[in-house]
Amino acid sequence: MRALYLVRNGQARRAFELREVADPVVGEEDVLIDVEYSGVNFADVMARLGVYPDAPALPFVPGYEVVGRITALGAKVGSVRPELQVGTRVVALTRFGGYASRVVARALASHVIAEDVDGAETTVLATQGVTAWLAAEDLVQIHAGERVLIHAAAGGVGLLLVQLALRRGAEVIATVGSDDKVAFLKEEFGLSRVVNSRKQNFLEEMQTFYGDRTPVHVVFDSVGGKTFRQSKLLLAPGGRLVFFGVAEMAGHSALSKLKALWSALNFGVVAPLGLLDRSQSLLGLNVLRVADHQPERLSLAFKAIHELVAQGEIEARVGATFPIREVAQAHELLESRQSIGKIVLRW
Repeated sequence: MRALYLVRNGQARRAFELREVADPVVGEEDVLIDVEYSGVNFADVMARLGVYPDAPALPFVPGYEVVGRITALGAKVGSVRPELQVGTRVVALTRFGGYASRVVARALASHVIAEDVDGAETTVLATQGVTAWLAAEDLVQIHAGERVLIHAAAGGVGLLLVQLALRRGAEVIATVGSDDKVAFLKEEFGLSRVVNSRKQNFLEEMQTFYGDRTPVHVVFDSVGGKTFRQSKLLLAPGGRLVFFGVAEMAGHSALSKLKALWSALNFGVVAPLGLLDRSQSLLGLNVLRVADHQPERLSLAFKAIHELVAQGEIEARVGATFPIREVAQAHELLESRQSIGKIVLRW
């Protein structure tokens, strides 16, 4: 089999090496999958830059999700997931190892998909879909008429969060990283309050939108650092802030680790008594931790988001698909924060 190894930290064009290696060993409750598509996530970029704490020691194979076909079953798979059979097409979550032509995944993290569904689009429903569902439907209940601020709203998770919030009747305020993304969200989803965060300060734009810094009821933040601190200032009494990433840490600089430290300090200080007084919640979401300790929650989240897409209530959007040998270009596009939707590698 072939696998893309991350062999050094730093620039994408020097970081990866495609190797021929032995097939992985299938555990008793695992499945072996011949991979069609591997998803690219911002955590992969962070790992490449050397600032992702969960990443294994170099060299290792990144990747959190794949779409493909089962070619072998562990001895106990039939008792835990009888619907999984040799030949079944699945989408599966992986804990690293997804950038490979064959992947071992836990049966509990593998889900049957139809033969006629688009494999690239289905990758959106794994890490991004599960993250968005857990954030917007599991951790937080969005009520009609609430103001919901979504940062990085044109990314894989962001686009799903926008749709989930609109589905609940919320008023969505979005931040993005380019004028093209501003235009896209306005045209595609009818949003009127979209901020280019590279040109505008969203705190100041709130005053432009509302005449003052009108508080928001829910914030979804995958940027972190200063964005988190400023978003917290906007929270209304009873407000909820869900943070699930630190995209602010990314960059091409050799000082990435120093930048990561600065970003961590930028989060500011949280006063628990202040949260109690204002009945506010700060909620962290790490899908890897949920997978480790509550895998059944991931399974329920995937089924729920998959059903909404199947029913046409929301759309899973792929921004770009790259052949596996162009992994560096895929990473550069994601790191540039110019992409709209999910980025996928094709085997």
